[in-house]
Amino acid sequence: QASIFSSLLSCCCSNNIFTGLRPHRTPIMAPTCFDGLACWRNGRQGLKDVTTEIIRPAGGMQLPRGKAPTTPLLAFEEMFTQAPLPNAGYAALAFRLVKADDMMLKTSLASLLATHPIFAGRMNGKTVSLTNDGVPFTVALTREATAPNPIKEADLLKFSDFRRPGLVARGWEPLMTVKLTKYRDGSAVLSVTRTHGLADGTTIWALMNDWARIARGESEPKAVRNVEDLARQIPNEDVFKGLCKEILNIDPDENRRQAMMTKLMFRGMAPFKNTEFLWGLCNKLHRPRVTFTDGEMARVKAAGTPLAGWEGDSWVSTQEAMAAYFMWTAAQTLLPSDTKGTAMLVLLLDVRKALGVHPGSISGSGVAFAKSTFEGIHKKSFREFTKEVHDKCQAASTPDRVKKGWQLSAAASEVGIPYVTFGAMMGDLMKHDVALMLNNQMKRTMPDFGPAGSGGAAQTVVTNAGPTLFFPLEGGGAQVYLDATFMAKANTPEKLHRFLTALQDISRVDSDKIETGDMENKPLLQGAFPAGRAAKLGA
Repeated sequence: QASIFSSLLSCCCSNNIFTGLRPHRTPIMAPTCFDGLACWRNGRQGLKDVTTEIIRPAGGMQLPRGKAPTTPLLAFEEMFTQAPLPNAGYAALAFRLVKADDMMLKTSLASLLATHPIFAGRMNGKTVSLTNDGVPFTVALTREATAPNPIKEADLLKFSDFRRPGLVARGWEPLMTVKLTKYRDGSAVLSVTRTHGLADGTTIWALMNDWARIARGESEPKAVRNVEDLARQIPNEDVFKGLCKEILNIDPDENRRQAMMTKLMFRGMAPFKNTEFLWGLCNKLHRPRVTFTDGEMARVKAAGTPLAGWEGDSWVSTQEAMAAYFMWTAAQTLLPSDTKGTAMLVLLLDVRKALGVHPGSISGSGVAFAKSTFEGIHKKSFREFTKEVHDKCQAASTPDRVKKGWQLSAAASEVGIPYVTFGAMMGDLMKHDVALMLNNQMKRTMPDFGPAGSGGAAQTVVTNAGPTLFFPLEGGGAQVYLDATFMAKANTPEKLHRFLTALQDISRVDSDKIETGDMENKPLLQGAFPAGRAAKLGA
């Protein structure tokens, strides 16, 4: 009865969570029913026609799992396949297109999969079987006039075909899905959703641009999969223990039990977190979004640049200045004067250059964490704090430090305690008054499927990955999604209003001081809150 009911629900929903599952493989009834109802609610409304086609590698034949060739995953990559949906275990990247030719997109996707057949395979333990089972490609026609710009995070549930990471890891679900939602004026939203175990941010952007090049008639791929290059960089257990002492100041043997408990909690809570996400109840889908023009970011950078005669190299990057601006503003507006004002900044960095591997190397784990800590930031001028951010980020982001950071995480997974590094880092974050984890995607190139395929480059993009995320804006500037970890101190509507109001008043950096006394009576910023979020907060 559970199998029949789940099959009926799958037929009725546009985001077919269990498409391709054999009925007897459905593990339990509850997630199946809840997923079906959630997908019907989030994806079916407003759609008049929905079709799904399986796209397989061009010229490839579907193979039985027992006879298909396999490719291994690193233990570090396999760890990412188990991450819940709120932690981007199966992450979406959605683009607004001026128009979309679904036949051209399907044909060029088949050619892309012929070059990268791993994404058309299925998980098989710690390997991927190259079965050519394919990628589900859903086309949905909507009654609405035009595609949204910007795309709201919460609407990813409507625009994307999410699958439960645990089922993907068991080989019961595809490693990648595509959904194209077309509007009456020809515009569209193209969403590509994939397991993080195979494709981190660098990988999925490289794949999207490879796909776009094929659609434009340029066949040269930029992404490659060579797991051996990464595997050679993983140190042995003795070196791993030394890295634990050097970077985290912990003994992995003493923390092994804690790491295993973290792993059990992380995976044990995954079914509940996934259900919460699919029903749109997860705060990861409601991150406050703020935007900055190129001129505003240049003004922040200029205000944070050290004065002539100051010790040091007398410059700061835009990323460092904006990170300092966010943390300094949070400290000035949210922290009591008698607090210590401790802060921690963690930059998520692409590790490929530091490891000396191909810049388009396909991996789900090509990321390292550069950590810096600060004290008394609410009592420092903006320029003083920005200089400190620059000095510490430069020291934490050297190729050697980045390489060691990745080796630490990769080796921890290999020896069976993958969560020891993440547990230690998250524990450190929670100890500080202000904690910012930043993923800067500003230099990404928007995919352009050609005049016929997409009408030019994609106009805007959104993802459920994170944590705090910088994305480019069409025409210049940045859109920033603020993660819950960073927003922990803005835990009331009044505090959130105060902080976001201060954040978008760039003039305050010129005086090196934020005055907070007049903020309570200021009007709420238009666009500062995602739809529905302001009502939930009572703002």
